[in-house]
Amino acid sequence: MKINNSENKLYKNFDYTQKVKNEVIVRDKKTQKRALIGSAIGTLLGFSVALAINKKGTTTQDIFVKGNVIKTLRNIYDYTDIDYEGLKGYFAMVLQSGGAVLGSILAAKTIDKDKRNEKEKIKQGLFTVNNVAIPAALAKLTEYGIEKLSDNKSLSVFKTINNNKFLKSITVLLGLAVGLGISLSVSNTINASLIDKNHQNKKTIKPKDLLVHIDDVIPVLASFKDGIFSKLPLGRILPFIYCFIGAESGAKNYYTKEHSQQH
Repeated sequence: MKINNSENKLYKNFDYTQKVKNEVIVRDKKTQKRALIGSAIGTLLGFSVALAINKKGTTTQDIFVKGNVIKTLRNIYDYTDIDYEGLKGYFAMVLQSGGAVLGSILAAKTIDKDKRNEKEKIKQGLFTVNNVAIPAALAKLTEYGIEKLSDNKSLSVFKTINNNKFLKSITVLLGLAVGLGISLSVSNTINASLIDKNHQNKKTIKPKDLLVHIDDVIPVLASFKDGIFSKLPLGRILPFIYCFIGAESGAKNYYTKEHSQQH
């Protein structure tokens, strides 16, 4: 079959486009792997700093028992269990999530040099950190408020909530939900005004999407002092969650479905 010049040009263009797409796919896969490695390193650094703050005063003599390996291993296990209650616990969350995001973006940038992708990574990173810091802060303030108001005899409803683990947990989770909304608004505002003034695709959270944000819920549950989830070892899995959500920032790129529809 004879192919005319216009058809031949079309095939060449197709080959070139396919080649570019293949290169982008390969680059994106490499970027994702690099982002995950960077996120893991960043999480580990954040965890180490949080651990040093959380366990201040603990010495190596308190951990390592000469001639008793089992006791030493048990001490190491106990030592690496961060207490996520209070202000120290809050900073432990922020340090780990922030470290994961920063490590992920810096590692991904060693492969992905596209400036438009860089903006997307920063926007996603800001959203991730805000989604940890703001909801957790609101939840902790809610818990603190309930405890303080429960002492007021004229506000007996707060005493009832404070003395009922289920009601207290539900109320604190409502504080978390409000925090998610504020976090979303803050991230979109900063992104549109400082990072990307052409920022049009604002993030939204629909009721059905709340299940996806279980990574935001677990840190708050882990920081409960006496909620219904306080006995669960949720704090142990937090570093892995932060590593996972942090990697999303470095892997983020401009060429998403919403952009492809516009360009």
